[in-house]
Amino acid sequence: ASVTSELDRMPDTIARLCSHLVSDDLEKLQVPTTYGEKLFVSSHVRGIRGEAERGFPSVFRMYRRFRFLREYYDRRTSLLQVLMEIMSTLEDTNILGRGGRDALQWVQRQSSDYLSRGGVTEDLHLKGLYDLNKQFKERNLSPGGTADTLGCIIFLDLLVTENLVH
Repeated sequence: ASVTSELDRMPDTIARLCSHLVSDDLEKLQVPTTYGEKLFVSSHVRGIRGEAERGFPSVFRMYRRFRFLREYYDRRTSLLQVLMEIMSTLEDTNILGRGGRDALQWVQRQSSDYLSRGGVTEDLHLKGLYDLNKQFKERNLSPGGTADTLGCIIFLDLLVTENLVH
């Protein structure tokens, strides 16, 4: 029998604690104010609340990916690579709110193209990242959901490296 770690149990615990976020926060919403709230009303995008209800599967999946990369690369390279991998797939409500579905698809395509060229591990001076950043600024796109996901990964890593969870 295998021993389940605290980290392995976290997604189920979070999902239980957050099981009614969408119904409590979004389905009863009177006046939407945030991007996430407006997107739920207009397109039924569940955003971060839906992610929390599922126990943050993207966060924990990409945390495992980060730990794998750390076996081969330094922390900075691993975090930047994971950032781009998240950006290539996440339904980022900040990008959706600022630029709509077309902007999200453009961001995901640009990120995927960058990754297909080797990503951060091949972009030694990060010129490709700087170029993408410039394009995002020109289009007024900020991948805030991606940044939040990366922040959660950093938090999980600190919990593990400081031996606060096993």
